Amino acid sequence: MDERLIGEWESIKIEKHNQTLIPEQGKYNLIITKTSIRYNLEVNSCWLRGWSIESNEILSENIPCTRVCCDDRKGTFYKNLQYTGHFKVSESRNFLTINNEKGTFFLSRKK
Repeated sequence: MDERLIGEWESIKIEKHNQTLIPEQGKYNLIITKTSIRYNLEVNSCWLRGWSIESNEILSENIPCTRVCCDDRKGTFYKNLQYTGHFKVSESRNFLTINNEKGTFFLSRKK
């Protein structure tokens, strides 16, 4: 486990091709501990199952989510959300980027 990843991260934006997707502030948070990786949607939560971190890449077998109600599952940001892929933590450890086929995800450290 890369210790620099541990903490709570807030999604700032997704850059995809020539498009920038901005979430509503505070709605999409990624929480990484030594034993779990999960994230919050507007109402529901998801977690990575069978995850591992290898060579600066977050991998997962599948990503189940609760389905309480009310998330904007038809929204563009939601449809592109995917926190697996190659990552980089800034020197200050306050910013995280994740690259995958859905785009480049920019997150800032909350805690």
